[in-house]
Amino acid sequence: MENFTHLWMPVLVTAVLVFIASSLIHMVFKWHNSDFKKLTNEDDVRASRWN
Repeated sequence: MENFTHLWMPVLVTAVLVFIASSLIHMVFKWHNSDFKKLTNEDDVRASRWN
């Protein structure tokens, strides 16, 4: 257990960096934006959601 106490800060910093990198890839760079295609009748689908 003593070894883990020396590693808690690098583990925490790495977890935060991975979270930030993942957020940037998905929200800023829109890496997977091409995976979602628009529907041909997207306006009708959007309008029917509230009816």
